[in-house]
Amino acid sequence: MSQVPFTEEEVKSFSSGLGVQVPDGCIIVGNSSGAGACVALSGHATISNAGVITIPSANGLSDVTSAGMETSSTNAGAISVTKQITLITSAGAESRTLAAPAAAGQRKLIFFKTDGGDVTLAGTNIYGQTSATATFNDAGDVLELFSFDAVKWSVIGGSGVAFA
Repeated sequence: MSQVPFTEEEVKSFSSGLGVQVPDGCIIVGNSSGAGACVALSGHATISNAGVITIPSANGLSDVTSAGMETSSTNAGAISVTKQITLITSAGAESRTLAAPAAAGQRKLIFFKTDGGDVTLAGTNIYGQTSATATFNDAGDVLELFSFDAVKWSVIGGSGVAFA
């Protein structure tokens, strides 16, 4: 099934022709009969009238909006310990550093988005690793860390990343 983009004016015209009123913060969700209903997101997530979905820092969740994400494209650059998600891009063989966590309960996801060459990550204080150097070899490699205390990171998941 292909998607056809509509302009904002076309959507407004269509909605008003159907007599559909969509209150602020709602989305239209279809049921099994194909009828749509206005519903608000439930749980921790909210949606703005600009279409921005926010998952707030609460109950072990971190801010995963664009404010909680960074792109790291600078060789020998430091990866943020306060941003939950880091997307790495490289233009050749490069390195990055990651400091110890700033607080207990932090979750950190590091994703190798653009592979122009291997990236080594020198991490400070990683539990269970004889070496704190991780290598991202291919686009799609990912490392997930969690801080159970404000002292060290723990590896809780990943794919394609090798510690040496």
